[in-house]
Amino acid sequence: MQAYEELLKALDGLSPVDGMTPIDVLNLPDDLGRLIGKLIRDGSMTLPQLASELHLQENQARKVGTLLTRKGFIYKDYHRGHGLIYRPQMVRMRKRNIPDF
Repeated sequence: MQAYEELLKALDGLSPVDGMTPIDVLNLPDDLGRLIGKLIRDGSMTLPQLASELHLQENQARKVGTLLTRKGFIYKDYHRGHGLIYRPQMVRMRKRNIPDF
């Protein structure tokens, strides 16, 4: 339970973002950084997977998912076969035109 309380405290200290950049992920506290990194690699995560990754009960993981959604790091989606899933909310990177030489 102490780990859950510490996670909530870490989430409370995060500033809201309009999606993440790779630098934002690096600046996250260790547990959250690992979670978001895995979410980026896998593309999505169900509520039971989120709970398993965080070693929390599903109702606690749902609260963490809601807080991460409110802060702009992830978004919730619904899949017919899997129900609630979480996806990373990345900032759209603008394309750079490199001049021809």
